[in-house]
Amino acid sequence: MTIRRLSRVVKIDRYNAWVEIDGEEKYAHVRKRVLRDTGIYPGDYAWVSEVIKDREYAVEKIVPRKNILRRPTVANVSKAIYVHTFKQPEGYLFYLDLFLMNVIHEHIKPYIVINKVDLLSNDELQHAREVMKTYEDLGYPIIWTSAEEREGIEELKALLDRGTIVFAGMSGVGKSSLINTMYGLNLSVGAVSEKIGRGRHTTTYSKLIKVGEKTYVVDTPGFSLLEVPDDIEVKEVSSGFPEIAEREHLCAYPGCLHVDEPGCAVRDAVEKGEIAFHRYKSYLRILEAVKEKEEERKWRRRKKRR
Repeated sequence: MTIRRLSRVVKIDRYNAWVEIDGEEKYAHVRKRVLRDTGIYPGDYAWVSEVIKDREYAVEKIVPRKNILRRPTVANVSKAIYVHTFKQPEGYLFYLDLFLMNVIHEHIKPYIVINKVDLLSNDELQHAREVMKTYEDLGYPIIWTSAEEREGIEELKALLDRGTIVFAGMSGVGKSSLINTMYGLNLSVGAVSEKIGRGRHTTTYSKLIKVGEKTYVVDTPGFSLLEVPDDIEVKEVSSGFPEIAEREHLCAYPGCLHVDEPGCAVRDAVEKGEIAFHRYKSYLRILEAVKEKEEERKWRRRKKRR
C-alpha cells in the first residue's frame, strides 16, 4: 500500500532529500523524473509517497514554486535577509546590489542587516550610515545589529515572525551567529581569516530550520561569487534598480539601456549625484553579465539547430 502526502523539502543530498513529515525529518529518494523535469531544492513543497511495507519514502512530484533564489538556491522564499559588514570582513556593495536585484526579480521582500556594528569606531559607524542612506532612501529596511552584543536582535526577530526566511551574505559576516542568537540554536560559526580578511565557510549547504509553527529560517553557505538569474533579460535589469527604473520614461529613446545613448536621463541623474555612482556601476556590471548570458543562450540555440 502506498500513501501520498504533501511535505516540505528541508535539505538536498544529490539524488536524495530530507523532507518534513508530521514534524519530523525523513530521508527520501528523489525520482529520476523529478530531477529531470523540475529539479528539487530546499524549500520546495513535494508530494512524497510512503511505502508502508518498507517504511521508505520517495519524492514523486514538486508543487509549482512561488519563487526560487539562485546561489543560495532556495525555493518558496518569503523574506530575504542580506547580511553585510563593514569590518571583519569588509563587504562588497556590488554583491548587495546583485542580491537585491535577484530578490526583486523573484518578488521576494528584501531586508538589509548591517552586522558587527560593535567593531566599528564612531567615525566608521558614521561612514557606514552615510553609505547605507542610499539604500534607506530607496525604501529598503535596514537593521543594525551585533550578534556579539545582542544589539538589534529583538528588532530583527520581530520583523521575521513567519514564512521562509533566507539569510545570505559573504562568508564571515555572521549569518549563523545571528540565527543562533535570535533562536537559541547552535549552528557552527567560524572566524574571519586575518591573512585574507574573509570568512571561512562553516555552513556548506542550505537547510530549512523550523523555529516556529509557521516560520523557517535558512542558513546558507557564504559566497565569494554571485550570479545573475538565468531567466532575466537585458531589458529587465533596470527593474532591480528602482532609482533607474523610475527615470527610464524620461530618456530620449525607448529601450535606452543607459550606457552611452544620447539623451539618457539616468546618466544625467548619475552626473548630478541623484543616483549613487556605485549603484550605477553595479547596474552596468550586471547588464554586461546578462548580455553575455543572452549571447550564450543564442549560441546554444544555433548549435542545437545544426
